[in-house]
Amino acid sequence: SALRETKRALEATLNDKTANESRMQRQMHPLQKELGRMVRENNQLHLELITRGEEFHAYQQKDTLKFKALEGKLSDSAFVIAQQAQHIRELERQLDEHRDRMQQ
Repeated sequence: SALRETKRALEATLNDKTANESRMQRQMHPLQKELGRMVRENNQLHLELITRGEEFHAYQQKDTLKFKALEGKLSDSAFVIAQQAQHIRELERQLDEHRDRMQQ
């Protein structure tokens, strides 16, 4: 009868869908495993990126401090050189005055 045919058709459809679901789950398992591996790898790379960024920032700060210290030393040296040059000019002026007096 029609009711039995409908029941058989529904059972066949259900069996097909169950088989398809089982097949899809078997296909999904390797994909889920690969996705898990990729997520772990991505997390590791992200952690490495953060660590390298922090290391770079620390080196940059350290180099900035070194540069400022060298700038300070350079400025101090330039000041000392300017003072010495002024002192030499003063001594040369005094020497010229002494020569002029001695020649008179």
